[in-house]
Amino acid sequence: MSVAIVLEDKDAYPVTGGFAWIHWLAANITRFEIKENESQTADDFIQGQNSWTSIQGSEQSVEFSSYYGGMTPPDKPHMYELHVYALDKMLDLEQDFLLNELYHQMDGHILEQQYTLKGIYEN
Repeated sequence: MSVAIVLEDKDAYPVTGGFAWIHWLAANITRFEIKENESQTADDFIQGQNSWTSIQGSEQSVEFSSYYGGMTPPDKPHMYELHVYALDKMLDLEQDFLLNELYHQMDGHILEQQYTLKGIYEN
C-alpha cells in the first residue's frame, strides 16, 4: 500500500497557454505526515517533475524541478488542488517521473481518491 499526490493549479490555463501547472508530484509515500520543506530532503518516497521544467518555468533543471515547486500566481489569486490517492501497491516509477507516467502506473490500483483539498493562494 502507498499514497501518491498531485498538486496542480488549473487556473494557470490562461497564463500557460492551455495546461495546468504541476507544482508537486510524489509517489510511494508510506507515512502520514510530510513536514514543510521536507520534499527537498526526503529519501523515503519518490518525486516527479513539476512544471518548472517547462518553457514558462524557464526550463529549470530536472534535478531542481523534482520536488515541491512553490505557488506564484502571476495574474490573480489561483485555486490550487491537492489530490491524494490511496493505492494498493508501490508504483514502479523512478525519481523524476512525469505526470502521465504516474497516471499510467496508478491505473487499476487506486483504492480510493482519498482527498482533494482546494485552496486559493495569492501573492
